[in-house]
Amino acid sequence: MKRNWLGFIGVLAFFLMSGVVLASAALADGAPVMMLIQVKGDVQFSKNGSEWKKLDRNKLLFAGVQVKTGADGSGLLINQVDGTQNTLGGDTVVKVTDKGAEALSGSGLSAPGKADGTLLSGVNNRFTQAQRYTTVRRSVKKDAGSEEAKEDGEGKEGETKGKGPKIHTAKELTAGPSFSELVWENPGPEYSYELVIDGQSQTIAGSQGPMVRHRVSGLSAGSHNYLVILKKGDAVVFKPRKPGTLHWLDDARDQAIQAELKSLESAAPGDQFLAGSLLESKQLIVAAMDRYQKHLEQHPDDNELRPFLVKTYHDLKLMALKKAAAAEYLQKMEVK
Repeated sequence: MKRNWLGFIGVLAFFLMSGVVLASAALADGAPVMMLIQVKGDVQFSKNGSEWKKLDRNKLLFAGVQVKTGADGSGLLINQVDGTQNTLGGDTVVKVTDKGAEALSGSGLSAPGKADGTLLSGVNNRFTQAQRYTTVRRSVKKDAGSEEAKEDGEGKEGETKGKGPKIHTAKELTAGPSFSELVWENPGPEYSYELVIDGQSQTIAGSQGPMVRHRVSGLSAGSHNYLVILKKGDAVVFKPRKPGTLHWLDDARDQAIQAELKSLESAAPGDQFLAGSLLESKQLIVAAMDRYQKHLEQHPDDNELRPFLVKTYHDLKLMALKKAAAAEYLQKMEVK
C-alpha cells in the first residue's frame, strides 16, 4: 500500500507542477487553490454555500468553494499556493480562499503542515497560457498566412496537391506497444489516408466521426518520421511538406508506465483525470485525451477541468474538436 501511495504522490506532484492551463474566463476566479484527495465517507462541496453535491472523488477546488463533511467524512487538502496540506475530519465546513482552507464550523480542519514531496513550483504562472487554448476566435474563415492558421498548423507548413480540406498531425508524438494509436482530424468519410512511417506507407480507409484512429505496430524503439497524406479516390488532396516525429517507447519503458497506471488505480480507483495527467506527463497525448474524455463523460459538471482536454486536442491538431470543447467550456463558465 505504501508503494501505491508513493506512486499516487508522484502523479499528484506532476499534476500540481505541470503546465496546466485555464482560460481567461477561469482566471477571473483565479487558478485552482487546492486539491481534495483521499475522500472518504460523507463529503459534499458547494460553489455558493447553498447547493451541495456529494463528493466521492478527487476534486480541484477554486477560491469560494466550500466543503463539508458528515460524521464519517474525511479527506486531505493539498494547497497549490504554498505546498502545504491539511487533513479534513468529520462534522466540519471549510471555505477555500485564495490562500488556502478556512474553517467555517467544526474542528476537523488540521493546522497546515508541509505536503509530502515537492508539490509546487510556480504553478500559478503557467495558467497565463489559458487564452491560447480556450479562446474561441470569431473568424471562421482563415487566410493561409494568418496567425490563427499558423497556430492551427495550417498555412505554409502544408503543400496542397489538389482542391479540398487540409489535415495536420502533431509535430511530435509519443506512442508505444500499449499506447499505439495515432489520431488525426477527419474531414469526411469520402476521404482516405496514406500513413507513411520512415518511407513505408499503408492505406487507411475513410471513417465516420470527428477523428481517424489507427493502431501502429512493428516499430523499433526510438524516433521515426511520419506523415499522413489526405486522398480522395486516387487523387492526393493534401500532403504535408514536412513529416512529424513519432517517438516509440521500448518495452521496458512501456511496461514501467503501465505499472505506474496500475499503482495509481490502486491508490485512486477509477480516477480517469489523474490517469490522464500521468499519461500527459509521459507525452502520451492520445491516451491522455481518452482519459480526459472519459472523466468529463462521467463528471460533466467538472467544467473547470475541460481545458485539459482542450489542450490535448490542440496538441493533436484536432481543431474542430478543440473549438467545440473550448466553446462548451466558455459557455458553461458564463452560466455557472
